Amino acid sequence: MKLSHLYAGMLALSCATPALAASLTVPTDVELLMVDGQKVPSGLLKSTPHVNLPNETSQILFRVEKIVRSGSDQTLFTSAPIVASFDASADQKLTIELPKLNTDSDGKRFNQSLDFRLVDQNGKTVPYKSDVLAVDGLMSSRNIQEALATYNHSSSAAAVANLAPAMTATLAVPVAAGAATAANTAVTQQTVTLQGENVPEQMLQYWFQQADAKTQQRFMNWAKDHARP
Repeated sequence: MKLSHLYAGMLALSCATPALAASLTVPTDVELLMVDGQKVPSGLLKSTPHVNLPNETSQILFRVEKIVRSGSDQTLFTSAPIVASFDASADQKLTIELPKLNTDSDGKRFNQSLDFRLVDQNGKTVPYKSDVLAVDGLMSSRNIQEALATYNHSSSAAAVANLAPAMTATLAVPVAAGAATAANTAVTQQTVTLQGENVPEQMLQYWFQQADAKTQQRFMNWAKDHARP
């Protein structure tokens, strides 16, 4: 092989190597909904727990879901959708740390304070800006994307202006007339009370009902193949 060909091949390989990017890992109680304007792929139960952050300024949308105590019962706490923006360097490995969330009162406090921590691999706190994202109607993917696109066109605390045009183009759908006032719309949270000892079964039923028809069918096929004798 000629040296010139070998050099050309090495150059092409080096150009194809992806640039370093920061990364984010979330705990099991956190569901990532969007990263930098893009929907995070998810399965029946949880979203991807680890994502790369290619942009210097990143924006994430997530919510917290955790079983908490409510008197003598157990309740599935679902937080408001939280939007957060922050700067991260290429070598940082970030993690979201949640405060104590053991009771429904803890959940209510969290919805008011949004007091989570964003830390890097050295335990150093990374500053961020956060806000509650108001979503009109159901928490569908389309409504979430429209709400976040509208939010990024505003001057709100965690808005990232350079994501707004790209997100609007990607959506390719008209923004509802009332979307501009979405920030003033109260977010309706769903509370599910889990009673008795068979909490896992109730959780499966809850998440099955949240999934679309195709995901439900995939889960039924999986359950059939993995059913215990």
